[in-house]
Amino acid sequence: MTEKIKKLFGTIDAATEAWLFLKCQVELLEVAKKRILEEKEEPWPTIHPLIFAVIDSTKSILTLAQDWRLRDCYVIARVVYETIINICFI
Repeated sequence: MTEKIKKLFGTIDAATEAWLFLKCQVELLEVAKKRILEEKEEPWPTIHPLIFAVIDSTKSILTLAQDWRLRDCYVIARVVYETIINICFI
């Protein structure tokens, strides 16, 4: 863990850094989703709806996090995590 992160942990600055990081990850997934949509061979058509679900749920986390609805974020994050595991399995 870097010194900066150690100093930030549990602060508003840390939450902001995490929010911005997650937002960037959603943007990367949006780009990947467009490329996956163009693929016709398996497993890509199967993975596309799952990627969409991850993006949609992660956007919900971002919205809830702005209102400090952390418990709801944790619940949705678990579903996102399980979906990502399913994508990796496929």
